[in-house]
Amino acid sequence: MNNITCFTDEISRDFETAADVLGEKQIREFDLRNMRTGRVPYISLEEEKEVEKLLSCYDYKINTISPAVGKLNIVEPELKFKTIKHLYDSIVFAKRHGIKNIIVFSFRKKNKYDLNETMPLYGWDILEEIVELGIKYDINIMFENHSSCFISTIDSILDFKQMERFHNNVYLNWDPNNSYQVSRKKYAGEYKEICDIVKNIHVKDTIYKGDTEIRVPLGKGEVGWEQIFADLIKGEYRGKYTIETHYKPYIFNALSDIERLEGYLSQK
Repeated sequence: MNNITCFTDEISRDFETAADVLGEKQIREFDLRNMRTGRVPYISLEEEKEVEKLLSCYDYKINTISPAVGKLNIVEPELKFKTIKHLYDSIVFAKRHGIKNIIVFSFRKKNKYDLNETMPLYGWDILEEIVELGIKYDINIMFENHSSCFISTIDSILDFKQMERFHNNVYLNWDPNNSYQVSRKKYAGEYKEICDIVKNIHVKDTIYKGDTEIRVPLGKGEVGWEQIFADLIKGEYRGKYTIETHYKPYIFNALSDIERLEGYLSQK
């Protein structure tokens, strides 16, 4: 299926190894994050050339890069300078390799479990500059909901949407598992409220024993993926699904989740 992608570091930090393994599953579009020499865009020139050679030789494509832009604490000194520089460097990397989508976060909260904590105005101003840079360089900004950040739960996504932050090149990289981590609320049909802004979905599942999070095979956890997939299919979702298993043994679990995802998507 050409709508399934995978973070290469879920297989191996060596791009060629990851591409070879995923190719066995007919996956030729990947997401980049951690690599042998660092996290994109800050990898060695030698490794970057290796990636570019493989992209051109085998017609591989990159769906997104996740450089962790915006994952600093909201009270981080020089937050604006560090964030904008990080994004600019990521845009330069993306443009060199024909990559259209960059995942961005919405700054870490002081307390991720405080659902009433609101982002200071200066944080919103920085997000506006992020959007403007995306427009300027024709890059899609994919805001990911993350359990530690201001955009985390469905409610915070909707607050962000209502402020008309999503437009043109601004989309949601939706991670239902991340929402569940902080809200502990199983999916209850919210996709219909965000369907117009979702462009990419991170796929992983989890259960909790007390406060301990345990990653499990897709569909075996508490997130509510069976209903999520039913709603996505019913709503004719046309974006990508990205495997982000996040637990060892990485190759076995990533390939297993790919098979489980294919099973869900075949139930149309």
